[in-house]
Formats: sequence, C-alpha cells, structure tokens
Amino acid sequence: MAKGTTEMEVGSDGVAVIYIANPPVNALSIDVLFSLKGHYEEVLRRNDVKAIVLTGSGRSFSAGLDISAFADIRKPEQLKDHCILIEAMTDIFEDAGKPSVAAIDGPALGGGLEISMV
Repeated sequence: MAKGTTEMEVGSDGVAVIYIANPPVNALSIDVLFSLKGHYEEVLRRNDVKAIVLTGSGRSFSAGLDISAFADIRKPEQLKDHCILIEAMTDIFEDAGKPSVAAIDGPALGGGLEISMV
C-alpha cells in the first residue's frame, strides 16, 4: 500500500501546481518522492507548462522525511538508495529550466524545508 503521493493540476495559465499529499503532515515517504519525481519530470516535458508551484495539501507543506522509511532498511546499501533518490530530486529541481517556487503554508521541516529551498 502506498504511503502518500503527489497530485498535479495544470491551469490554463500554464502554471502547474504539484501538491504533496501524505496527511497529516505531508511526510516525504519513498512513495511521495517517486510520485514527486514523476510529476516534476512530466511538467518539464510539457510545452503547455510555463512555471511550477510545489505546495502541500492541507495544513502543512511538509514535515520532512517519513521516518518510518528507516524501519525497512536492513542493509547500508538501502540507506544509500534513499539518499540517492533525494539527491536526484534536488538535481531535477536545480536543472529544471522552468521557474519553480515553493508555496509554503504551515510547517516546512527537515527534507520539506530542503526541497523548498532548492
């Protein structure tokens, strides 16, 4: 069962809004990170998208990495895989070529704050 996701809307003005959706605090689970990566790559390919807004659904931007993800880590290589995913997301944001902003409403902690700063 997936632990969170992202949702995306593209307005007629060419602004894509990507919502982090993992209530109650929009923790960045592995599922959320993969979904975010997929949506971000999609908007970068789309010619009708001119700008990107990343925000949280509900009352929180993101409280950071979902610590329950660490419960599944049995070997050091698995931790490295998680870190590579976060690093890949940072690279995608930095190299986007389209204006991106984080619309923060509520807590932006840990990895959530890091993503908003990128």
